[in-house]
Amino acid sequence: MTATSEPNDEHNLQEAWERVCRSFAQTTKVDLTTAPNYTIEEVLEWIRVREAEDLERNAKYKEGKAVIDKTLAFVKVLGGIVAQGASMMFAPSSLCFNAIAYLIDTGAKFKRIFSSLAELFRRVCDVLDRMQIYMRLPSDAVDVALRKILNEQLLCFVDICALSIKLLQGHKVLIALKVFAFSGDEGVSAQLARLATLGERESQMRATLGFESQKASERRIFENAEETKIISTAVEQLLDSERMKNVFTVESRTLHDLDIALGKPRTGAWLLNDPFYTFWARVDQESCSILGIDGSEGCGKSFLVAHIIKHLRAIHLNDDDGLRPSSIAYHFFGHYTETQSLIRALNIISWQIANADPAYRKDLSSVDMTSTSDLEILWNRLFVKSYATDSCFFMLLDGLEQLDKGEVGQLLALLVELHTTSTNWGKFQLHILLMGQDETMNMKKFIESRVDRLDIFGGSSEQVVSIRRETLETLMREIQGDFVSTGLLLDEISTKQRPGEIRDILARSGQNRQDIIGRKIDRLNATLGKEDIAELNELLT
Repeated sequence: MTATSEPNDEHNLQEAWERVCRSFAQTTKVDLTTAPNYTIEEVLEWIRVREAEDLERNAKYKEGKAVIDKTLAFVKVLGGIVAQGASMMFAPSSLCFNAIAYLIDTGAKFKRIFSSLAELFRRVCDVLDRMQIYMRLPSDAVDVALRKILNEQLLCFVDICALSIKLLQGHKVLIALKVFAFSGDEGVSAQLARLATLGERESQMRATLGFESQKASERRIFENAEETKIISTAVEQLLDSERMKNVFTVESRTLHDLDIALGKPRTGAWLLNDPFYTFWARVDQESCSILGIDGSEGCGKSFLVAHIIKHLRAIHLNDDDGLRPSSIAYHFFGHYTETQSLIRALNIISWQIANADPAYRKDLSSVDMTSTSDLEILWNRLFVKSYATDSCFFMLLDGLEQLDKGEVGQLLALLVELHTTSTNWGKFQLHILLMGQDETMNMKKFIESRVDRLDIFGGSSEQVVSIRRETLETLMREIQGDFVSTGLLLDEISTKQRPGEIRDILARSGQNRQDIIGRKIDRLNATLGKEDIAELNELLT
């Protein structure tokens, strides 16, 4: 549903509220555009104090106060929707609040009237209860046709307040003798019935607009069918390209070259017995598993990636158990500029997964992959919907040393974020393999970049220079290339102010990642209250 505001709509809106203000003044002898002497809360407080001595009346007061508060909340939301895009002298919600204040102020002069007021507002709330959906929508997301009906309901509500005030002004003796029922008056009763009718019209209009929106969505799905075909064609072309074909069908000569390059017989054999690799390749372990392999230039890293692809395809794509759909995708960052882009790599990987996973292909057909250069934004567009599935994605990236250092930083930040959020993925699994040359220099630059931004390392005193050097050397020596653990330790260091506290953290830097994450969780438990933790859990689930 979309909201638009035209000049004639705004003019009609202003005229309608001017009419209801004039009518209110004629009926009650009160100017609705003039703020009352007392706020709603002040008048309610007088009533509360007066009725607090009587337990039964005090209980009724609490119930009535809750109903009035609920009415005020509805009026505020609906008033904001009605006035969306219009430049009115008096906001509809403000005029409604004034009407409520005058009504309660008038009724406050009489004993035993509050339960009658509460019953009147309860009748109004019974209709407005249907409007709770608008509390979850932005004001500009409501269609013009619906806004007009909501405006009529607010106008009707003001009329109800006016007639009720008139009724109170003319029946002072009657009110003092017995409990008064506003709905017993023909004028008030007729307006309550009109409010209910408008509520039905609103429900019917919402259903009509919903049906229209559904049909529009169906048309878009049909129109996207051609785009899906184009994506499928692109995937097929990609997979049929010479380089991809060579990756999938690694010839015996290539395997022989691989053996020579690594200096070990049957390179695949040593890999299949490596505990880090075998753990990473399994689909019954961590939700997010990241494996990094480095080697010197010319040692056959790309050949090894090819062998890994063959192995993964053999154990997962040919698995007859069908326990979970697995997709294997990869990208080689070559020496050519056009291949040295993580954005391009993610697009290629998504196409490969789409070729293997029909459900993912359907999601991909509606994704805009060209309008952002931010890696995390593109990742979320391409893959965040998959977190709710039971799919398993293997992603292999070879040649990270070819990337710009800024892109490497984006990738590292993304990996940390993925590992942190993966505990909430459910059955979805993501396995990422990174292949490149020795990243000692990248790790050093990563630590230096983070350290430079910490206040405790600012300055040039001997003590600062010493603790800065000690931090860099210790992390480089103890962490051994684990960017996730390094980031967590630097987060912990950023909360400290004394060199001794930093050295305590550095003394524990050789612990495994689980222990470091455990300390992070302990700190959150210590600093967040129960309500904060409950809210955090609710957001994450």
